[in-house]
Amino acid sequence: MDHPRYHARPSDAETDDVRRLPSIRLSRLDPNLRLEERDVEQAVEPIYRPRSLPSSQWVDEEPVIPVEEPRPRSFQMASITATRLVDDTFAMIDLETFGVWALPLAERAPLILTPGFGVHGLSAEVPPGLPELPDEVYDFYLDVRVLYKHNERYALDLAITPGYYSDLHNKSSDAFRLGARALLVTTWSPTIKTVGGIVYLDREDYPVVPGAGLIWTPTPDWDIHIAMPKPKVAYRFDPNPGRERWAYIAGEFGGGAWAFEYEGQDDIMNYSDLRLLVGMEQRGPAGPAFRIEAGYVFARKVEFDRAPGKFEPDDAFLIRGAFTY
Repeated sequence: MDHPRYHARPSDAETDDVRRLPSIRLSRLDPNLRLEERDVEQAVEPIYRPRSLPSSQWVDEEPVIPVEEPRPRSFQMASITATRLVDDTFAMIDLETFGVWALPLAERAPLILTPGFGVHGLSAEVPPGLPELPDEVYDFYLDVRVLYKHNERYALDLAITPGYYSDLHNKSSDAFRLGARALLVTTWSPTIKTVGGIVYLDREDYPVVPGAGLIWTPTPDWDIHIAMPKPKVAYRFDPNPGRERWAYIAGEFGGGAWAFEYEGQDDIMNYSDLRLLVGMEQRGPAGPAFRIEAGYVFARKVEFDRAPGKFEPDDAFLIRGAFTY
């Protein structure tokens, strides 16, 4: 798809083109780069943090940048997300932030660097005989990613993500993990794309998960993503080109894994759950974006690598807010 050049008043067709521009601001880097990585992002919900499956910050909610104002600089965007799981048996408060930098590695393959940090407050009533959980655990990671567009039909999303996930008391090698992913994006028509590949999380409970799905945009007002690990159906109820607003329902395979210390022993906590979400988001062509979500969290499970036993917290209610610029 050829992007429009400089126009004082874009036509309707050009406005739709701007809406579908890459969410990572490659136009700032090189106005000739046309890899539609936003479609890749929404199909598979890229795993910037190999400890999660996934968590909260997703590039499909990032603002899109029109080519009318290309700004050739490496810094692309920053995002912050706050999430709360409300439950008496196991409550969590998450605060996560990341930034994105893009470098012109090659004409068809930009290099995208995403450093990130997260802190997670835990409040759990652990059954007798199981390790006491820490009050807080932390994420430090760097996603190193190459997006390669072979031709108009095929594109590759390749990445490795070294990270450190710990309560900061367990300083052993348990805290380090190296995630990776390899995904092939195939464009079948202007409205249909498929994604297939694997995501390696380097976790004991879920070492590898599929990155596969279908992206269908039957009209400019609908985004339908039948995909793992986060399916999503979104409807644009406010088509204002300056601040599009969307309502959506989505699913998530959530959780995480962190090294921690208890009673002088090192172990790893593996937490997983399933989430059903409803939300609203604003996508802007050149400004900030935000989203708010609420949802139901179920199938919750906490396991340990070394300590015997596990426990299954009650179902929880989720609230989340995110801001991206």
